[in-house]
Amino acid sequence: MTTPFADGGRLFTASVFLVLANRLATLLISVLMSLWEGHPIRPLAPLTSYAGISLANVVATTCQYDALKYVSFPVATLGKCAKMIPVMLWGTIMNRKKYTQLEYSMAVVITMGCTFFVLTGEIRSRVLEHHHVEGVEYFYGGVLMSTYLAFDGFTSTLQ
Repeated sequence: MTTPFADGGRLFTASVFLVLANRLATLLISVLMSLWEGHPIRPLAPLTSYAGISLANVVATTCQYDALKYVSFPVATLGKCAKMIPVMLWGTIMNRKKYTQLEYSMAVVITMGCTFFVLTGEIRSRVLEHHHVEGVEYFYGGVLMSTYLAFDGFTSTLQ
């Protein structure tokens, strides 16, 4: 996403294709391993049981990859520290899970610490180093990271 792959400095931009290739490779390997181990290939649960989790995971992964076009890799990686908050929110909404005030406080403090660390370094992606669009890339990167965290938290809660 940030390193040119061909002459002329072209960048790979199709995040959805990367997600599809990853999922197809995983499917192939899991089928081969199931055959190797003698396990049935037919799923035990209906495929509709997996639909919500699969869709949320694909959206989360695509947003995560696309965010790298706007924010640096360290920012995207440290942004994952905020995952605790959406997981806790989804757990409360979907599973009526109760968290203590200490657990909420720890999640907020960890997220704030990572946010402070991220904001003291370079935020801009290497792709945007030569562009001079101030603020817009941070907004898009933030929206993509927030969407990633929301859907990834949903995925974790459903699993």
